[in-house]
Amino acid sequence: MRYHADTAIIIGGSDVDEALLQSWSRELGVEIFAADGGLQHCVNAGLDCRAVFGDMDSVSPELQSRLKHKTAWHAIDEQDTTDLEKLLINLDACSVLGFGFMDGRFDHALQVMSVMARYQPTHHIVMVGAEDCLMLCRGGLSMQTCPDCRISIWPLAEISGMSSTGLAWPLDGLILSPVSQTGCSNRTTGTELTITMPATQTAPYAVIMPVEMTGNMLAASIGNR
Repeated sequence: MRYHADTAIIIGGSDVDEALLQSWSRELGVEIFAADGGLQHCVNAGLDCRAVFGDMDSVSPELQSRLKHKTAWHAIDEQDTTDLEKLLINLDACSVLGFGFMDGRFDHALQVMSVMARYQPTHHIVMVGAEDCLMLCRGGLSMQTCPDCRISIWPLAEISGMSSTGLAWPLDGLILSPVSQTGCSNRTTGTELTITMPATQTAPYAVIMPVEMTGNMLAASIGNR
């Protein structure tokens, strides 16, 4: 079964600030979907979960029994995709706010970025962690921000021809690449950030900011989709 929503919250099994999750659930008022063990965070936060996807190796039989009539269960046993990808395959949502995917094992976080890059054309995802929020972009970006805020622009492949306004160290004329120069640890200079690049440049890049900028990032992901 495929689910449809303009905006959705998704939850994974790594560490989650459950009070922050509750706050964003109240703010957005949207349906919540879990990837395997992320269901436990829903329960801990007192939130309803529309559906859970994954191989269910991180969900206890007791929890499955408690929620079998309240949450839709989609057990997918194959191991060629991650639980996050199993969820996104079955969720048609333009804007997605994710918890429980960034913190924990570093290899898992890298795999999450890989999945985000593959699904970025159809799913504009903002991931929320303990300290940072992150989204992947292609092409230009326009975002409301605040002065002197930490920001990193991290290319997932080589990107050239970029220009920017609102950054202490502009991107103009740089060739960014994950194996050479990146845009790590920049700062904003005002209340608006813009990044432009030629239409021929389609490689994804990550925008990483403090978790307090989640709302700005989500607004930008909606506005730039």
